[in-house]
Amino acid sequence: MAFWVGKLLPIYLYSLKIKYMIYVGIDYSLTSPSVCVYNSDRGDFVFDNCTFSVISDVKIPPNLPKNIFISPHKPWTNQDERYHNIADYLIKTNCLESADVILIEDYAFAAKGRVFGIAENTEVLQYNLWLKKKQYTKISPKSIKKWATGSGNAGKEQMVEAFHKNPKNPDMFSIFASPRKKTGKVDSPLSDIVDSYFICGWAVTNL
Repeated sequence: MAFWVGKLLPIYLYSLKIKYMIYVGIDYSLTSPSVCVYNSDRGDFVFDNCTFSVISDVKIPPNLPKNIFISPHKPWTNQDERYHNIADYLIKTNCLESADVILIEDYAFAAKGRVFGIAENTEVLQYNLWLKKKQYTKISPKSIKKWATGSGNAGKEQMVEAFHKNPKNPDMFSIFASPRKKTGKVDSPLSDIVDSYFICGWAVTNL
């Protein structure tokens, strides 16, 4: 008996030290920001084990997966209120205060004429995380694209194509049907959901 206790006790004590991790990947934007949350106690990092929160004024698809939640933008009267609404909703909805790892995709400097608004919007989120004493990491869009597709210059179409290479992932084109479906072009929030998925996946793999 003492022999088995001596063998099993270290294993039991080690199991008590196991801590499940909550990873958050954020594709932040003004029009349709998306947050992917993965708790490692659900098993492997796969689409079905993630939860997505999106802010978008798009019509809710009837076949939207149960782990994707889309809410419309709150009314706003100025840009400051707009930035606050987005950050406040995403932080509260995704319980970011309990997250262990938060990875935010940095804005692209090539954003046509919108870089200052995007930067200000992102800074509001970062400031709110700072107030809550939550650490976060930023990553460039090129790094995420490289990890997901093998090319740092990949476009939205290539990102969705990489997502669809996993047969367990849902057909996002059939969910977010649009006139662009036949051309292969990608609209929001489809691209934002896919991006947040890969951002979270990068965090799980590298952080």
